[in-house]
Amino acid sequence: MRYTNRRILNFSLSGCCRKASEVAVVDCDVQRSVVDFENETIRQQREELRQLIAELRDRDRELNELVSTHQRHVDAWQRDRQRATSLEDKCLQLYSQFNSTFPYSSQMSLDGLA
Repeated sequence: MRYTNRRILNFSLSGCCRKASEVAVVDCDVQRSVVDFENETIRQQREELRQLIAELRDRDRELNELVSTHQRHVDAWQRDRQRATSLEDKCLQLYSQFNSTFPYSSQMSLDGLA
């Protein structure tokens, strides 16, 4: 009788151990799956960050080109404005010289100049 009890007991214990080891294997597989999932998520996020950084660099380059072009336009406008102002001053000076040289030519006016 003792032998049978021991045999049943041994069988029960070995079944228990098998279940515990199966649970440990399943638990280990779940942990590996979680770790693999986390690693894959991190890899995807890194790749997305690389793409976003590349896109930001492209946009930064485009904005720098836009600013450079805009600055050239502003510089050209300022040169044109300065030239127009200097031409206006020169025209007024020549008109004054003309009036001082020919004082009786009062029919000329600066309506179109001023």
